[in-house]
Amino acid sequence: MKFNSSYLQSCFDTNKSVLDNINEIKNSISSDIKQLENYLKSINIGESVTYVATDPTQSRNYCEPISIEEKLSWDKIQNRLIYEKSEYEGEIHYYENSFDIDLSSRKIIIEKPLIETPFEIRKHVYESGYLGDFLLYVASKFSINKKLNEWKIHDDVPF
Repeated sequence: MKFNSSYLQSCFDTNKSVLDNINEIKNSISSDIKQLENYLKSINIGESVTYVATDPTQSRNYCEPISIEEKLSWDKIQNRLIYEKSEYEGEIHYYENSFDIDLSSRKIIIEKPLIETPFEIRKHVYESGYLGDFLLYVASKFSINKKLNEWKIHDDVPF
């Protein structure tokens, strides 16, 4: 394809492979989400598990008194991987360089199965590594600290 604008042509040439594969890219991300959800269904966790991907006390806009929280949860009732994004209001203390969150101000922006969220959200979760982090969190929640067990066997104090 040839454009009259050299800038447009350059942008097109640089990004043609992405543009030609938009559906494949979207399907790839969706496939990973579906596979993870199906795997979690198959192992029958038996309880809900919530991973806080973005802590509202750590993530905030320094210009506005608003903080964001993102969570991935396995919902045992729905048997679904749920994405939740919430906002909290707070108070900025400029001289102390601190921020106090009002937990009662929680406003849920979106809460639905991850696979049913808009592509922009699925892409954000995918690129941020939240899926892998969620899986690590689930594994750590149920793993047994072997070293601690060894100490108990030998009746040693673990510190």
